[in-house]
Amino acid sequence: MELTPLSDQWLQSMGGMQALFGDLARPGTAGDVTVQIVRSSGTALHALEKKGCKELGLNLDDASCLQPYWERNQPMHSILDAMVNCIASARAFVYLETQFLISECGWSDAEAGRTVETAIKGGERRPMTQAEKKKAGYVDKGVAMSGPIGKTGVVQDLVKRKQGVKSAASNPLVAAIAARIRRAIVAGQGFHVYITLPVHPEGSLFDGAVLKQQYWVQQTLLRGDDSLIRRICRSLIARDKDIREASVEEADLQAEVKAGRWKEYLSVMNLRSYGVLADINHKNHYAPHTIGADQATPLYVVTEQCYVHSKLLIVDDAVAIIGSANCNDRSLLGTGDTEIAAVIVDGAAKSMDLGNGVQVITRKFARDLRMKLWRKFLGQALETKPEKGDKQFVLSDATKGYYPLFSKKVPTLEVDKPASAGTWAGIRGLADANSEAYQRVFTNVPRDSFPRYDSVFHGFPAAGLSDKGHVRRMLYAQPADLQSDFMKEPSVVNDYVTDAVGRHDVRKATDFLRGTATRRGIQGFWVTMPLLWGSDMDDPAAAMPNEIIAIVPIEGDRSTELAYSDRHGSWGHGEQV
Repeated sequence: MELTPLSDQWLQSMGGMQALFGDLARPGTAGDVTVQIVRSSGTALHALEKKGCKELGLNLDDASCLQPYWERNQPMHSILDAMVNCIASARAFVYLETQFLISECGWSDAEAGRTVETAIKGGERRPMTQAEKKKAGYVDKGVAMSGPIGKTGVVQDLVKRKQGVKSAASNPLVAAIAARIRRAIVAGQGFHVYITLPVHPEGSLFDGAVLKQQYWVQQTLLRGDDSLIRRICRSLIARDKDIREASVEEADLQAEVKAGRWKEYLSVMNLRSYGVLADINHKNHYAPHTIGADQATPLYVVTEQCYVHSKLLIVDDAVAIIGSANCNDRSLLGTGDTEIAAVIVDGAAKSMDLGNGVQVITRKFARDLRMKLWRKFLGQALETKPEKGDKQFVLSDATKGYYPLFSKKVPTLEVDKPASAGTWAGIRGLADANSEAYQRVFTNVPRDSFPRYDSVFHGFPAAGLSDKGHVRRMLYAQPADLQSDFMKEPSVVNDYVTDAVGRHDVRKATDFLRGTATRRGIQGFWVTMPLLWGSDMDDPAAAMPNEIIAIVPIEGDRSTELAYSDRHGSWGHGEQV
């Protein structure tokens, strides 16, 4: 990093200070928005800043708050501080939109055992086979023969027996959310937290890093001993029985989680959409071909998550924190990535009841931003193709604009009172209905009933080898088969090899997803996050260190791919997941 002053030549080429910044000192030009810049940064960066400022003669001993961090040689985590403070101060609701949510959650729900055995089984919860026991024995012999290396913490962590796995994350974000909900439970006051996340991190579900992060997101939300949902349920039981939370019994806690009263305080959702694709290049494919492709261009109904890459926190429609930091240790503690965010509060204040009977001061910027986002996610702020009895399929065309394959056929859900039971129940109902509709049509949508993360691949045409050993088709080169009710012709599969790719019943599937005047179809983009997806598995990337969720990921890890290949055979041989 190099700090350089603004040169006169550069300023002149840009039009000068006036063109770039205006007359910031002229009275009457200031706006009514207060913006505080916060960041996550480490001591190495601070040393560079201090050195650069000294060399350039810059004095930052002002309201920037940098000097104390320089002198104390401490990382800066003011983004985390701002988020925790805002959550603790919330009086009605919290809205969090982020790419990752991995926080301190106690111990995982992994079965007791050894990490090396979990890795060999690919995370599956079952007894080891004889072949797998033999592999584990080879590992033990190798450790015994490795001398000092075998006594290191990393190696011992693989071979020792453990009751569970301690979360490597230490940030207190989930604890802060749970503490604020606990106050609402004790007070008997309405309060709700809305969280929008990706259904899984970007990348392949065969990638160990993706699986590791997904596993700990779900531990953070539900499965971990001190997960957000379990913390809420402990508070509910403690209030009802007038006992301390530490005295809550595990059986009561599990029953409370299943009862679902925590949903009165928390909604966790993903974003999803669908469309129709035309395979105009089908004639260039190697076999197997789609049934009927010689008569008409194959059409496929497809779905994908709308990936959440934003980092946004809105509290009480009063303050918005927008920046680059994910909700994990790597972004929040100041010891990993350097991040920046803006805490935005404008002067257009208005006192109102957000739905829980409490008057709060709202601000125009935060409220407008939140309502625009929610209306979009609910399908209320989208243009839809006019319905004039047109029987043609609606295809995405980047040159002519995109028209969603859904339209507004239900009364508009009001979003002006986010703390009211009517609002959160309406949003949850819509997200649940959308999830159910997607699952009725598609085989590859993650859902609570899928015991494994790779269950989403079951509907894809499998790869296969011809008799000559040549690859006939790349794995997952075409969209997955739909549920049987929405297939004109199912794929033809013999001995795990796809001989012919099936044909989608595009009209029937899209009609179902769009709904009718009497049956609601897909509305907007919100779907309920499948928190139980993959819950029959322990850590599917157990060979990777848990610290990957807290520090910079290790490049090039293929442990999960190798474990998958060992269990199911070579991908090239077309073994189905």
